[in-house]
Amino acid sequence: PQLLEMNGYQNRLDESTPATQEDEKTRICKLKCGCDGEPDDGFKFVSKWRCFDGWQHHIQHWSNATQCLMNIQVFAPDIMKEKQVPVIYFLPGLTRNHETAALQGNTQRFLSDRGIMMVYTDTSPRNVCVNEGVTSELYGPGAGMYVDAANEKWKMHYSMFSYITTDLVAFVEENFNVTDRKSLIGHSMGGHGALLCAIKSHVLFASVSVFGSLCSISKSSVSAEAMTHYFGEDKNAWKDWDVNELVQDCDKPLNILISQGGQDEYLIPDDRLYVEEFVQRSKDVENINVQYNIHNEYGHGYFFLSTFIQQHIDYHEHHLKKK
Repeated sequence: PQLLEMNGYQNRLDESTPATQEDEKTRICKLKCGCDGEPDDGFKFVSKWRCFDGWQHHIQHWSNATQCLMNIQVFAPDIMKEKQVPVIYFLPGLTRNHETAALQGNTQRFLSDRGIMMVYTDTSPRNVCVNEGVTSELYGPGAGMYVDAANEKWKMHYSMFSYITTDLVAFVEENFNVTDRKSLIGHSMGGHGALLCAIKSHVLFASVSVFGSLCSISKSSVSAEAMTHYFGEDKNAWKDWDVNELVQDCDKPLNILISQGGQDEYLIPDDRLYVEEFVQRSKDVENINVQYNIHNEYGHGYFFLSTFIQQHIDYHEHHLKKK
């Protein structure tokens, strides 16, 4: 591979002939089955687009946690050619992928103006054997829940928590012209993922913000099918990954912004998010600062998120650039 310098960071460009979908699937399956060897190339640029005085990249990179190639989108503002910049990681919701917020989130112009890089993650591993035959949208592809699965069938690939907090963070900081300052934005299932990564992991995030966030992975009907597949029927095991259960034992400082639509379809007629419970439990934790905003006429999706994304990016800029 040829070493290139692009937008102030260095990466390897895969010059080999791209594998067909079947070749790639077969290779990953062989790795899952214990074949020797690593992928020939740690990562590659798939495509890029000029956008708001920066570049929007689709990148594939290898993850030891998920034992497969993972897809990410990256917005790299031009200022990265001149200096290191902080990073915001965007975790999307159920059934979404690495492209969703990049296309619908209205993020790039605000990131470019403020000199911040954004990494848009996927919601699960793709092109792995365990995904075959899954017909429900509530577990498997698009529904990784940002946890590390324990059940034998799923644990080889479905370690999204370790992927985000270990492999992805390391990949970004080793290969891009960024500082060690980082924050998280999450939507819906990704909101729970963002809160979980901030509360449970060893990584120190400057701030976290969420839209329409799932806040109880052990109570919500939205997550029940996935958690049953990943951990079995014992809900005590689910609680180890539930931010409403974990927040009161959080021993590190956290700045959290929560935006909630008053007409969110996951609140009406029955609450399937448990956001209010998280807010109440957080009040008892001295080192956690929560700002909770209810937007009465808004729903759950990207019309809501794109309306208030500037507020969230400004919130993170304040904490990322704080001395």
